[in-house]
Amino acid sequence: MKKRLLSIMALFLALTLLTGCWQDDAPEEDTSILPDMPEEEEEPEPARIILPERFALPYMPGQTLDPLDCADGMQQVVASLLYEGLFRVDTSFQPQLCLCEAYTYDPETCRYRFSIRSGVSFSDGTPLTAADVQATLDRARTSERYQSRLSNVSAIRTEENAVVVTLAGPDTGFPALLD
Repeated sequence: MKKRLLSIMALFLALTLLTGCWQDDAPEEDTSILPDMPEEEEEPEPARIILPERFALPYMPGQTLDPLDCADGMQQVVASLLYEGLFRVDTSFQPQLCLCEAYTYDPETCRYRFSIRSGVSFSDGTPLTAADVQATLDRARTSERYQSRLSNVSAIRTEENAVVVTLAGPDTGFPALLD
């Protein structure tokens, strides 16, 4: 057994030495076999941008683009191009205003008041209202996809052009969940 182990080690050492070639400097390139070429400076061609003839987004026919029911990852990507939330989350995961133009938080009552941005309309021209936002949040609270995200919400109501959300407990990170 010992003799076999020594043989394996010797073979390993020999293979290691054979594969360990090293060369400090690259050899000079022999250009004598290349034909003589006139030396003239050519201007580099300007970079050209090649755009596709058509732009398309993959989606699955028969599947919904409803952001509350959309289960497929590709459908979610397409839906994210069609819909906006009250907030966007930046690269630092901080909420940035989107459809919400301002908000306040009362830590004593765990209540948020989100003012809805004016001048926003749906694709059919219908203006966005606080009632639309309330209906969407109420529907999202019962959806399979957003139920756990909005589980801390105990009540939602409208107030002028604002939505008031009461939480069951404190949550200063709640706006980031409304992206």
